[in-house]
Amino acid sequence: MPKISVIVPVYNSERYLSRCLNSLLSGREQDLEILLIDDGSTDRSGLLCDEYAASDPRVRVIHQENGGVSAARNRGIREAVGEYLSFVDSDDHVDPGFYRRLLDGAERGCDVVMCDAVKESGRQEALFTQDIRPGFYDRAALTAEYFPKLIMQNTLTYPPATSNWLLLIRRELILKHRLSYPLGIRISEDLYFGAAIMYHAQSFTYLKGEALYRYEAGNADSASKKADPALWPGYERLLTLLWETFGGAEEYDFSTQLSHAALFFALHTIGQTAAYPLTAAEKHRITDRVVTSRFLREAMSSVSSLAVPTKLLWQTKLLGSRPTARLLTDYLILRSKRKKGRQP
Repeated sequence: MPKISVIVPVYNSERYLSRCLNSLLSGREQDLEILLIDDGSTDRSGLLCDEYAASDPRVRVIHQENGGVSAARNRGIREAVGEYLSFVDSDDHVDPGFYRRLLDGAERGCDVVMCDAVKESGRQEALFTQDIRPGFYDRAALTAEYFPKLIMQNTLTYPPATSNWLLLIRRELILKHRLSYPLGIRISEDLYFGAAIMYHAQSFTYLKGEALYRYEAGNADSASKKADPALWPGYERLLTLLWETFGGAEEYDFSTQLSHAALFFALHTIGQTAAYPLTAAEKHRITDRVVTSRFLREAMSSVSSLAVPTKLLWQTKLLGSRPTARLLTDYLILRSKRKKGRQP
């Protein structure tokens, strides 16, 4: 049985795929299997997967009809046999010592190990790190130090484990608690999975400052960068799932974080919608749906507990009514047009 199963969802990523797979196969850690889940690609990605599987016994390919990244990752979880699981996006790549260092971090038998990353966009690079302390956490430390950031931080930023591709996870943890990615949710599905992983983990190690993963931030074809007029309904499904999973937790009260998540999703939806190729009336209708959602109405009482810049605080307060939210939308539409006008 391999030590690590690496799950790589693949969909129309032939531009980056060879770089990704070469980085995984050239590392010092040989005791691994690489599961390539070809999720109905229509370019040469599927053929490239087959070529790598034919040339290296560590690579296994599974072709399936397109079901989205969550379905692909779930298929990988079902097929994996390694002691630990790792998720790598097919447009990213890793440093040669990535898995050996993560395994070193798991030497105490940790359920989860996390490192940092480098965000790459063209020739620009930036360290991607988390606002938590480095080192080992037992269950008591996780409850006291990590749970306050489990679902959403009061700065309206994602929790650390949302970046699932930075995690090495004991497979038994996933199987024991029957964890999987939620289907039908295109954005922030990894927020839910990361929160569930960290909620059930008994131990955790953070390799702060060790940027071993290379995240491709400049991929314009990434699903997270595409226009999606159905973004808010997806967020409502995610909020329903988050409340069902964490709303009644006995160890910790996550209600404020769940409200902050609703505020974040609302702001993100309206901000994204402002740049979509829709009419102003269509954008206002999306805004109205966001503002009248029960999730947002209940979340507005948590605005005073945010720790955000003044401008963002006032934008959040504008979500309190339909007229003011439409004003926010109009402002963001104007800002988006000005930004596009400055582009060469």
